[in-house]
Amino acid sequence: MRIRVKRGSERALFRQIADEFVLGLIRDEVRRGTRLPGVRDLARQAGVSVSVASAAYGALEQEGWIRVIEKSGAFATGKGAVLSEAARVRRVVKRVEGAFEEGKALGLSVKEVVRIVKAYGEEVETSIREKGGTGK
Repeated sequence: MRIRVKRGSERALFRQIADEFVLGLIRDEVRRGTRLPGVRDLARQAGVSVSVASAAYGALEQEGWIRVIEKSGAFATGKGAVLSEAARVRRVVKRVEGAFEEGKALGLSVKEVVRIVKAYGEEVETSIREKGGTGK
């Protein structure tokens, strides 16, 4: 799985890395039980400092996406945090708001951003269906 970060983004680098990892789990690019790269390797792959990579793993562990076992490494759990429905909705809304803000900054209309988000959602649904997943 390739980790992409965007410098100058409103989202912190560690959060971008964590979000990329979660998307990898959702898309079945990362399987439960997979041993993840060490912090130094992750930092090198993502082009960030070791402290940023460590913060990403810390956030993922706190949210329940990975389990860190001392002297063994970090492993994907695929579970995620047990968040309330309201908390999950708030997190998604925050990211959607960010997409609309970025679209506006790029000169796109609300209608254009809605079309893009809808098309992306349809692509994700198709990909999940083709892989025989449920999307949950």
